Amino acid sequence: MPEQISAPQPDHVDLEIRDYIDELQDIDSRTAVSLVRDTYVKLETDRRPQEQKWLRAVDLYEGVVTKRLWEGTKVERASLAVPIVLDQLESAYPLITEALFNYFPTFFDVTPKDNVHPSVAARVRDVISAILYDPIDESGVNAITHIKMAIKQALLLGDGALELSWDSSKSRFVVEFADVRDIYIDPQTPGPLIDWSPVLVHRKLLTVEYLQSLRGTPEMNIPPDPVLNWMAKSKGVSSGDVARQHHAAAHRDIWIPTYLRTDPKHQQVECLVYWTRDRLIWVLNQTWAALNTTNPFGFIPYVKAPYLVRPGEPWGKSLAEILEDDQRYAQGIRNARLDNLALMLKPPRKKVAGGPSNPTKDAWHPGMVEELAKVENADVYKVENVTADSYREEQLIYASAAKRTGINDFVQSGVPTPSNANRSATGVMQQAASVNKRLKTIVENIEDYMITPLLYKAYHLMARFAPDKFSVTDPTSNQVIEASRGDFAGDVKFVIHASSRMVARDRLAMFLGPVSQLLFNDAVMKQANLQGKTIDFNEWERFFQEATATAKAFQFFRPMSPQEQQAMSQPSPEDLIRLQTKMMDAQTRVQMGQLKAETERAKIAAELDAASNESAEKSARELLKLLASERTNGSDKRTEKGSGGFNT
Repeated sequence: MPEQISAPQPDHVDLEIRDYIDELQDIDSRTAVSLVRDTYVKLETDRRPQEQKWLRAVDLYEGVVTKRLWEGTKVERASLAVPIVLDQLESAYPLITEALFNYFPTFFDVTPKDNVHPSVAARVRDVISAILYDPIDESGVNAITHIKMAIKQALLLGDGALELSWDSSKSRFVVEFADVRDIYIDPQTPGPLIDWSPVLVHRKLLTVEYLQSLRGTPEMNIPPDPVLNWMAKSKGVSSGDVARQHHAAAHRDIWIPTYLRTDPKHQQVECLVYWTRDRLIWVLNQTWAALNTTNPFGFIPYVKAPYLVRPGEPWGKSLAEILEDDQRYAQGIRNARLDNLALMLKPPRKKVAGGPSNPTKDAWHPGMVEELAKVENADVYKVENVTADSYREEQLIYASAAKRTGINDFVQSGVPTPSNANRSATGVMQQAASVNKRLKTIVENIEDYMITPLLYKAYHLMARFAPDKFSVTDPTSNQVIEASRGDFAGDVKFVIHASSRMVARDRLAMFLGPVSQLLFNDAVMKQANLQGKTIDFNEWERFFQEATATAKAFQFFRPMSPQEQQAMSQPSPEDLIRLQTKMMDAQTRVQMGQLKAETERAKIAAELDAASNESAEKSARELLKLLASERTNGSDKRTEKGSGGFNT
């Protein structure tokens, strides 16, 4: 068994009688331990009311219903959960994360200011985006996954938090999920932004092996191994541990705050990380100052976002808190209905008894038998159906919850709420669009209080700690991006349009088809060409992505190869076919014209021949008539001459 030696207990320093601590100057270890311990105890105590809200939110999400018994018996009453919070949360979560991150190439833009060149701003955007999507470790999990975990916790508990750090071995910033139950800030903070709190304490559980690896690091004061072993076995229990234990019990699991792992090097030591804008202190087991130095970042490297903002308060309002009354009302209605059915199926009875009635049977319960003195009084009690309209009431409760959060039946089940609006496609699309309008506020809160501050802080970390020259690989395209620390020296503005895209997307989707048909119409393209304009296909691709919310850019158009460009100068096969067809048609028409002309000539020749033949025939007939006439005249003359001679 590893040796254990208790850590020396430092003398408590009364901070009230001490002069103001100048955090820019070194403070001794005793003062550092007292400062961190007293601050932690104060912040933990002041946070207790908020922790009760977290416990109730977990119960609602996990569907915890207190077991009840029929009065005076050990018979259980109905205690079923109606998971309104679970349904609403799991329906809203994918819509929010899709609106934030499902956009290519990046979900944010960098706008240059002052003398920053647009190309530098674009390079800054690409570098930060590549780091966010690059896996943090061998597990393949990246910063986007951690951000989504924080968003999920914001929906459940009202706030989600992230921690930034710098990995000197990889020369990059690291974004990790920070359980909000381990984050302690000033209760007088006037809003959800962590930077408005003068101090932050993050309670961590670090393994003995990890602390041993820090030994020898500049400014670190890690205790000997026997002291670490003692700290691992004597760590305290925080209110955050109680909340986790309650959460585990809610989903029928076991979580032990003081659990000791089998291997001593894997056992955990409590570490209170104390942050102000000027000071960073690590205190192990509330007794040992492992780190006591100035803040190397110049700011508190944490961000936090609420589900709904409570003006003037540091903690936000959760989705579970909004729906608490609706879910408890629905659970009461349903369980009362089941109790009523149980009584109707197994009604109480009367029977003859030899003695007085039992006082414990004054209250009804299924299967109850009451003993009576007279046999004629034996009977079965009549149970009225007083909860016949319970399911109709539940529907009203669900409708009320949908009005409050905007998550309607169309999102939860894919089937719109029955109404006259469902008679047309436009009405159904309006129901879907109304959800985005309601969730727009939630997405704006995550943008304004978490992601935008995260980007600015990551930018400052790169400006301070990045190498003079470095390169990163974009994991989405495998493109190597060359950059320098000087790229992060200018003044830029980070812009996220996720909330506005949620509303615009539905409108753009309605016009995607008509606009595409209009743009690629030949008449429109010719008119644009006459005015010296043409279609920007990159802009059309962006319009397509906005309307379809695609996270990947589909390259519908690409540069042509030299062979394709050469082929463009040649007529296409279709054009050749059309040209050949036209030539064949023209040749056919010429041939038909020639045939027609020959036919006309033949006809004319035939007519001429016929006319000449007819003329010749006519001439012959005339000649024959003339000959016949002459012959007749000669015969007559001879006759006249002969008859005259006879008479003579």
